[in-house]
Amino acid sequence: MTDTAAAEQQSDRRRRAVTVTGPNLPMVPSTVVKALTDAGLTPAGINHMAVGDRLMFSLQVEEPAAGTAQGALDRLALGPEFTISVSDAAGTEQRPVERHRLTVFGDQLSSAGVAAITGQLAGSGGQFDRIQSLAANNAAYQLDVSGVDPATIRRIVRGLPELDGVDVAVQPGAPSGRHLIVLDVDQTFIQNEVIELLADEAGTVDRVKEVTARAMAGELDFEESLHERVALLEGLDEGAFDRVYDKIALTPGVPVMVMTAQEHGDQIGLISGGFTQITDRLAAEYGINAAYTAANTLEVVDGKLTGRVTGEVIDRAAKARKLREFAERANIPMDRTIAIGDGANDLDMIDAAAVGIAFHAKPIVRDAAPATITPRDMTPVLYVRGIPQHNHAPTTPTQTTPAPSSAAATASTTANTTAPAAARPPLRPADRTTHQR
Repeated sequence: MTDTAAAEQQSDRRRRAVTVTGPNLPMVPSTVVKALTDAGLTPAGINHMAVGDRLMFSLQVEEPAAGTAQGALDRLALGPEFTISVSDAAGTEQRPVERHRLTVFGDQLSSAGVAAITGQLAGSGGQFDRIQSLAANNAAYQLDVSGVDPATIRRIVRGLPELDGVDVAVQPGAPSGRHLIVLDVDQTFIQNEVIELLADEAGTVDRVKEVTARAMAGELDFEESLHERVALLEGLDEGAFDRVYDKIALTPGVPVMVMTAQEHGDQIGLISGGFTQITDRLAAEYGINAAYTAANTLEVVDGKLTGRVTGEVIDRAAKARKLREFAERANIPMDRTIAIGDGANDLDMIDAAAVGIAFHAKPIVRDAAPATITPRDMTPVLYVRGIPQHNHAPTTPTQTTPAPSSAAATASTTANTTAPAAARPPLRPADRTTHQR
């Protein structure tokens, strides 16, 4: 054969991805491999996995002529209960070598959904280095995949009809070690909007909501809307902070998420466009280091709110900046950061993190974020973090001492100034939706 003829023959060869899904019968993988081998094909990159009673089997072959692999599998005649696909695979020379992590979770997740993921990604050149079930009911899976970039993974997975109603998180790489997890507060860590609770105390809640609506419509930026809304709190007595704090409804799953992450060495942070008078108390109650909290501060003079904020305004840009500052302070690289929020004010922070999660979020945030959590439940953050359900902290408290009121905290500090707050044992609160006082 001449060099030219050999080159022409080589140019006709195509790398093809073969995916077989169906009942988990033990002889299927070896039967498929034998059929392809008998047809003169050499299988490579074999992935064999079982999810419940379903088999997902994929491999790649290099075809000397179009239709060789399909013909061999057609002759095999596995039966109608099996789905067999043969598609073009990405060439190895174009493949990124990095490994990426895909997490899928939700009550609607089925073995057929996981099979669809593996089949479609294998058809795009993906190789699965690891597949792990994270939940006892197989409602969460973690897949480490190489050969496909994160944008392609998101595009393929979000387009699968088998994953309707299922949340997806894609993160570059498969990082291990300590993580920094930062959360927005209003409508994320808690279910309330604190400024509306304060405005209700001041009798101005309707006017505050009007300003919020103008900001949502793009008529005001965050800082303008913050100052305009805070001005409506002028004259409110500072005792309103205690009354509002008692009304706060915690987001389900927050305590178990915080406790579990901390037990795995992670640092938790709160970055809020709300107010330190509330976020500082939440941090203290749930064992979050104050060095990793940031919020706006309402000015109080002679026991009354002045209608102004003091210090740095925590707006959209500041949230991303604080995330980076906290990561540096904790000595945690940015590729091990997770940011969670629900609104447009969180988008810079979500974009800056290695994994940005749109939590029970508005459409603009869901569309922009690489990860979503649809239900109002913080537990799935642990799946994104890679922590399986059997390693989650129990929700029953081992210590139920309530957080002290402002007056009690002041008296305690006065009585014992030599015992710093950090010396107190960490709280392990029950997983509740309202505070226990």
